[in-house]
This record gives sequence, structure tokens and C-alpha cells, in this order.
Amino acid sequence: MKTITSYLSTMLVGISMLFAINISTSNAQVHNRMLIQYKQKKVYKPVVPHVRYLGLPAQQSFHTRLPDQAVKVTQKEESLHYHNGIYYKPVNNGFLIVQPRSGTQINSLPTGHIEVKMGTQNYYYYYGTFYIEDENCYVTVEPPHGIKIDALPEGYKTIKIDGKDYYLLNGVYYKAVQESGGSLKFEVVS
Repeated sequence: MKTITSYLSTMLVGISMLFAINISTSNAQVHNRMLIQYKQKKVYKPVVPHVRYLGLPAQQSFHTRLPDQAVKVTQKEESLHYHNGIYYKPVNNGFLIVQPRSGTQINSLPTGHIEVKMGTQNYYYYYGTFYIEDENCYVTVEPPHGIKIDALPEGYKTIKIDGKDYYLLNGVYYKAVQESGGSLKFEVVS
């Protein structure tokens, strides 16, 4: 019985240590890692821009078939298939996940989108695509400079510029910024 009690006590201490980790915003710089502080010991944890989209296919990945509920959307003579925020372009006996061109219209926003207000404009974001609301639909737009979002989907590239990490996705550069509350965001810089 003493062994079980000792084991449970050790487990509880371990669990409480997990909950004691807090993100430090003082003197922390985000360079492909995030500073975690635990009882005066500093630990660096890798930044994972795509954590929100784990389990979804990567941008520019190839697939042999479409999801069953995919619908066809057309913009500027480009035909794509769309399913819950992901766009598929027909190529060589399959489909490539792509970023839609600006002006592509959809009837409803994808499940899991976020709303980000910049100035007086409301933007909606999901899986690398920005939308604005138009009369009876939502329209894809270029990402506005300076807007901050919570995550990037798989398929980005990490690029070092002047010793700092930037994330390149669909021709747009993002940088990781740590908010005053400790949350990590990705800001459009180009």
C-alpha cells in the first residue's frame, strides 16, 4: 500500500508541475522557439505554427481523390474544388491543395474560422485564407499587412532573414510575435 501511495504522490507532483509552467513575456524573443519559464529555470520549446491544423493536409500536398462533399468553385477561369476551407486544384490524375485567388466566393465560412478585426474591416481566417463578407457570400482577399492570426497550416517554409525566422506560406511572409498575455500570433509582414 505504501508503494501505491508513494507512486500516486509522485504522479500528482508531476501533474502539478505540468500545470505550473507559464509563458514568460519578459525578455523573450521568438526565434523558432518560445521561452517557457518554470521556477527560475528557462526552457525553450519549439514554435509550431500549424498546431491548430494538425491532422489536416499540408498546403501544396497531392491527393488522389476529393472529400465526398467537395463543391466546385470558379474564379478568373480557374476551376477549384472546395471543402470546409481547403481548396483542391485538379492536376495529373489527382488534386493539389492550393491557395485560392483573391475574389473567389463561397457561401459560408469554414468550420473553425476565426474573426480578426483590423481598422474598421472584419476579416475571417482559416487554413491560410483570408475572407471578407460581401452581400450574400464571403470573398477571398489578400492578407492585409500587419494582421495577426493564431496559426499557419502545414506547408509553410521557415526562412531566416537577418538572423530572424519568418514563415513563408503562399507567397506571404509571417513573423511570430508573442502577445502581452503570452499567446503566440503570426503577423503578416509582406
